[in-house]
Amino acid sequence: LIGENKDKEALRMLEDVNIDDYNNENDEIIASFYFVKATAYDLNEDSSNSIRMFEKACDHYEKAGITYDRYLQSLQSLGRIYYKLGKLVLSEKCYKKIIIYGTPSQLFKNDELNDLDFVSNAFYNLGIIFADKDEYNMAEKCLPKVMQKNVVSHEKAQNILHNQIFTLHKT
Repeated sequence: LIGENKDKEALRMLEDVNIDDYNNENDEIIASFYFVKATAYDLNEDSSNSIRMFEKACDHYEKAGITYDRYLQSLQSLGRIYYKLGKLVLSEKCYKKIIIYGTPSQLFKNDELNDLDFVSNAFYNLGIIFADKDEYNMAEKCLPKVMQKNVVSHEKAQNILHNQIFTLHKT
C-alpha cells in the first residue's frame, strides 16, 4: 500500500498491529516492522512518530547484528528528518554512523557493496550540515568525498564547494 500512494491506509493498518504480540520473534522481523511503520509516518509527514519508529528500528537492527541495508536507510531517514527539524547535531550523528557502518571493511564483512551510496550521501549531507553551521573547513573535507559514481550528489557537492563555501569563506 505504501508504494501505491495509499500511505494513510497503510498507516491505519500498521497502527492496528500490536507488536507486543511478536515479542518472541527475532529482532530483524521487529526491526522491519518498525522500519515500515516509520516510513508510513514519514510519508504522512508525522516527524515525531517517524523518528520514534526509525529509532526503534535501528535499536532492533543493532540487536540483530544488522548494520547495513535497512539499518543504513533508517539512519539516513532519521538524519534527513532531524535536519528538516533543525536538529543538526542529531542529524550529524546519524550521518557519521552511516560512514562508520558503511565503510568497505564493514560492507565486505556483510557482503553488501551497494551500501557505499549511503556513505556517499552521508558525506554529502554532513557537508551541508557543516556549511549550515559555518564550519567550512569541515564541509570542505566532507564534500569532496562524495563518490564520482553518485553523479547527482557529486555535482551538487561540487557546486556547493565552489559557489557557497568558497564565496562565503572569502568574505
